[in-house]
Amino acid sequence: MIKNFEMLCCFIVLLTLISSCAKGKRLSVQQMGDHKDISGVYNVIFYGARHHDDLLTVAIRDRADDPY
Repeated sequence: MIKNFEMLCCFIVLLTLISSCAKGKRLSVQQMGDHKDISGVYNVIFYGARHHDDLLTVAIRDRADDPY
């Protein structure tokens, strides 16, 4: 009985770990052409966790004088 309970607990923990690492929607990335086209003032928005090696951490460049 205890062995079955331990196996059930291990299964639940394993299932939780696997489902938390499931892939989600990805952002589309566009390459910039010539960097000379970039002018003006921009805000940099950092989104993601505080992990330095997290691939899902992203920096977004937003033009400061646009309406959004």
